[in-house]
Amino acid sequence: MIRESDVQIVPLNRTAVAKSQDNALKNNNQTLFLNQISQFKQTQRKKSITLQFHQRAQ
Repeated sequence: MIRESDVQIVPLNRTAVAKSQDNALKNNNQTLFLNQISQFKQTQRKKSITLQFHQRAQ
C-alpha cells in the first residue's frame, strides 16, 4: 500500500514538454515535406523519361 507521505510530487516543466512536442512536430513536418519533394522529383523524372521515349519513337 502506498501512503501519501511516500509520494513526492515533482512539478512538471510545461515549457520543456511543449518545446519537445513542438520540435517533434517540426521534425515530422520537415520529413513529410522532404518526402513530398523527393516523390515530386521522381514523378518529374518518370515523365521526362517517358517523354524522351515517345519522342524517339516518333
